[in-house]
Amino acid sequence: RSLRATKRVHQKLHQITDTIIQGHEIIKDGSVGDDTIQETVGTHNMHGHGHKCEDILDVLLRFHRDGGLGITLTKEIVSAVLFDLFAAGSETTSTTIIWAMSELVRTPHVMERAQSEIRQVLQGKTVVSEADIEGRLHYLQLVIRETLRLHPPVPFLIPRLCSEANSKIMRYNIPQGAMVLVNISAIGRDEKIWKNANEFRPERFKDDMVDFSGTDFRFIPGGAGRRMCPGLTFGLSNIEIALASLLYHFDWKLPNDASSCKLDMRETHGVTARRRTELLLKATPLYT
Repeated sequence: RSLRATKRVHQKLHQITDTIIQGHEIIKDGSVGDDTIQETVGTHNMHGHGHKCEDILDVLLRFHRDGGLGITLTKEIVSAVLFDLFAAGSETTSTTIIWAMSELVRTPHVMERAQSEIRQVLQGKTVVSEADIEGRLHYLQLVIRETLRLHPPVPFLIPRLCSEANSKIMRYNIPQGAMVLVNISAIGRDEKIWKNANEFRPERFKDDMVDFSGTDFRFIPGGAGRRMCPGLTFGLSNIEIALASLLYHFDWKLPNDASSCKLDMRETHGVTARRRTELLLKATPLYT
C-alpha cells in the first residue's frame, strides 16, 4: 500500500516538474502553448528592466538541447534534477522552521528573547525584508544553529561510497565500495561533545562559536568537503527571514493553553526528519 502511494506521489511531482520544463521550452521557442503554463512561467526570466537572463533550468535545457562538455542530459535527468532542487531547497527549510517553532514554544524565555531582538531591529516596519535583518539578528542565528544541532533535517546526510581501499576509522575497517552514512543526529546529541546535549540552549553557540561550514566535525548540518550542501547559506537565509517574519508579526502558544512540556517531539523519517505529529499553534497578531 505504501509503495503504491509513493509511486502516485512520485508521478504527481514529476507531472509538476514536467509542466515547468514544458513552460520553459515554450518560452524559448516563442510558441503559444497552454494558457496556464504561459500565465505561470511567462515572465520567469525577466530580470531588472525587462532583460532576460538564464536560470538553472534554462542552463540544463541548453545542455539537453545542444550538449557540450561531454554531458548528455535526457529530459528524464533534467526532471529528476529539478525535483532534487525542489526537495532539497524547500523540504529541508520547512522542516527546520517547524522544529525551530516547536523548540521555541517549549522554551518561552528563548522565544521572548528572540522576539525582543527582532522587534527592536524592525521597530515600525510592516514587512520583514532581507535588507533590514542581514547581519543584525544575532540571537536568532543562535536559535537556528541550536535547532540544526538537535534536529538536522537530514540526520544521516547523503550516502557516500568509500572509494579507497584499506580505509580504517577508529578500529573499524571500511571496505572499498561500502556505503557510508554519517549520523550527525547522534553527534549533535553526544554528551561528550555538548554539555546538556538534549537541552535547547542557543546560548551555547555564543559561548563556543562552532563553525558549520564543514571545518568542525562537531557540527556539520550541511555535510563537509567538496560535496557538502551547496545551498547551505541560501537555506539559512530563507530560514532566518521566515522565522523573523513569524516572530515579528505574531505571539505564539499552544492551543487551549496546553502545557508545552506535553508537546510531542518525536520524529518520523521521510525525505527529511520531520515531526511525527503536526505542530498546531495559536497565533496572536502583534498589531490588530
